[in-house]
Amino acid sequence: MTPIDVHGGYRTEQLEKDLRTPRESAESNPNKIHLVFLDEINTSPDIGAFKEVVCDHSFKGKAFPENMVIVAALNPYRKHKKTREEIEAEKEESRNTNRHFLDNLDKEMSELVYRVFPLPRSMKTYVWNFGSLSDLDEMQYISLITEHIWYVTNMDKLHWSEKNKNDPEAKERMLQGLGNIKHKFVECVFNSQSFLRKTLGDRSVCSLRDVQRVNNLFVWFYNSRSVKNIEHMSNVMILALAQCYYYRLNANDRRKYVEMAKKELADDFENVIEREQQEYLYKMEIPHGIACNQIFRENIFIFLWLWQQRHLRLWWVDLKLNEARFGDFFVISFQCSKLTTSEAIRERWENAIRFVGRLRDHITTLEKNVVLVLDEMGLAEQSNNRPLKVLHQLLENENRQIAFIGLSNWRLDAAKMNRVVLHQVLQPTKKELEDTANKILCGNESSIASGKFTVKVPRITAFFEEVMKTQNESAFSFDFFGQRDFYSLLSYLGYCVEIGREATKEVLIEAIMRNFGGMSQKQTESFLFPKIVKNLLESGEELNSADVWKSCSPLKLINDNIKQMRSVDKSPTYDMRNIMLITESPFLWKILFDSGIILMDSAEVIFGSRFVGDVVSTQYLYHVIEKVRNAMNTGKTCVLLKLERLYDSLYDVLNQRYQVVDGQKLRKFLQSILTSIFFDGIFFIVCLT
Repeated sequence: MTPIDVHGGYRTEQLEKDLRTPRESAESNPNKIHLVFLDEINTSPDIGAFKEVVCDHSFKGKAFPENMVIVAALNPYRKHKKTREEIEAEKEESRNTNRHFLDNLDKEMSELVYRVFPLPRSMKTYVWNFGSLSDLDEMQYISLITEHIWYVTNMDKLHWSEKNKNDPEAKERMLQGLGNIKHKFVECVFNSQSFLRKTLGDRSVCSLRDVQRVNNLFVWFYNSRSVKNIEHMSNVMILALAQCYYYRLNANDRRKYVEMAKKELADDFENVIEREQQEYLYKMEIPHGIACNQIFRENIFIFLWLWQQRHLRLWWVDLKLNEARFGDFFVISFQCSKLTTSEAIRERWENAIRFVGRLRDHITTLEKNVVLVLDEMGLAEQSNNRPLKVLHQLLENENRQIAFIGLSNWRLDAAKMNRVVLHQVLQPTKKELEDTANKILCGNESSIASGKFTVKVPRITAFFEEVMKTQNESAFSFDFFGQRDFYSLLSYLGYCVEIGREATKEVLIEAIMRNFGGMSQKQTESFLFPKIVKNLLESGEELNSADVWKSCSPLKLINDNIKQMRSVDKSPTYDMRNIMLITESPFLWKILFDSGIILMDSAEVIFGSRFVGDVVSTQYLYHVIEKVRNAMNTGKTCVLLKLERLYDSLYDVLNQRYQVVDGQKLRKFLQSILTSIFFDGIFFIVCLT
């Protein structure tokens, strides 16, 4: 049999190449049946070519040998029935994200459970609908899969002591207890599958892949216990169910899931998870300034299962686990964009596998593991090349040598989410915001910020929450403010205290104007100033607008940010953030030069091309990125004008992601400052790093 995996970037030329070998084999061996299996044929835009292969038994008019049999599989062309929460989330998303659609068909496909193309009418007569499993059939499958995985992993014998092995009665009790645990686990998995389908409104949200995954999780968690016995199996069961089902739900649905799970499991479902998370954090060296909030704990808990690791190094933090059960862990990242191709993802995947081989060839004393991280997968979903379908076959490979993490700002289709552990990040609560704020203010052990601004943290949090709740009253049609502004506000306050400034009202207002400005003077005074007075000033205290604008003019704030960024005495703890200015003038970059904020001899100005060939050229984009990188390496201010397509490729730079090398913070491009300018409608936007 010749299996052929079809994906969104699979075209007629590749199909012709893949059919050549089985055709030649069938022609040279006429007495044998040669089976060709085409998987997910309706993911390819060239569906007409597959119609000819399947229905007409030919390709480009040339008939296949009679002993060459074609079998194809496809996913249904079905619209997703959205829940009320998903509809509200999409409304919120549409305010903040300009989704790019290639055409009306592409827009329609975004509403489907699976991103597939409609079948030609003549092809529909050949379709046999497999349908879905009945409850009884699914229960039997779950039981069989559980029985098989527990058997091949010796779960029946892992907890036997030498004494129990020689005691028939004790052995019988053990087997009976294990059978009860197994039955309870099967019931919990079945109920979890049913709960998710009912809650999320579609049968495709979970499949038998989840059944196999939750069993593998159960075995891994049990094997990682220092003490193995039946009494601990209930806790292990909770951890496995949480990884596979609980974390893909929103806050309200999580509460309902816990109530459902309590009928079969212990009442302390959430406490078991939290204790496990705290155990991991206790064994880690976490740098100061990082808050161990719910989002952080959940991410660590989920990431650690990917590989048995000792070192987890992911952009912002270097964490060390001293347990022998964790092996060395390396991250290879891939930044997705609307230009991403399936070939690029496959090449990066294969590079990661080759990297594993080189590691193990040179260092044989420790097990070296590699994880490939695809960032902003949602952007790749909007690519003309439809590259993410290639992940189907890569993730299905049971012998793959690397782990995989995908980050996306919105849900992908069911075919992708069924192949991974899905984690839905929840919005932080007020208490979590306050805890994070206190951690940021106390960025290092010698920081004295805790005695100054930390007493104002509840007020600052209340100010931020009111800003977020009333954003629809601001001057923007999208959510202009977010958690980055809140965290950067606190980071700047910590910086001010660290350099010896007093924790005064003026410093607090300056920090707010740096991070929550961006509107016109009239808009700021009507939207922002009342919230400052209400939440941050003492009762009866007034805000003098003239004094605020005198001390916090936009040009002064920009100039201060650049000077603080480039200062040799800048804080090693707190980083200056990027600045974004919005103006109706297309000459802001000239104002920056004329005012002396940016100097010609220490700046690089790059204008974006408007030639059609350059606009769609990947080579041109790489050329510009190379110029930006060279400017960063030399410490220049880089001014980018009308280069909208570039910014997806600069996320790591704009997000100020650091890696620590020999105690020094280095950006990936070793940049000291980045200035990005582009024109979008009436807005002229400037970003400074």
